[in-house]
Amino acid sequence: MTCERSALILSALGMLAIGAILTFDGVTVYRRQLHFCNRRWWLAWWAGWVSFLGGIAVAAFFCGSPASS
Repeated sequence: MTCERSALILSALGMLAIGAILTFDGVTVYRRQLHFCNRRWWLAWWAGWVSFLGGIAVAAFFCGSPASS
């Protein structure tokens, strides 16, 4: 698997996790603050963001510039 594909998969899985949490009412927004239904939703929220940002970091720091290909 190429570096770019790994980064894309990490980012896509992170966004899917965050979208699923919002879709399944794992979090609500009240007075501009996030309120999670329980600890599992909170942990999944942060795991989704770590995955998303990790994919971006992998693409930026390890895959190289697409212009140099």
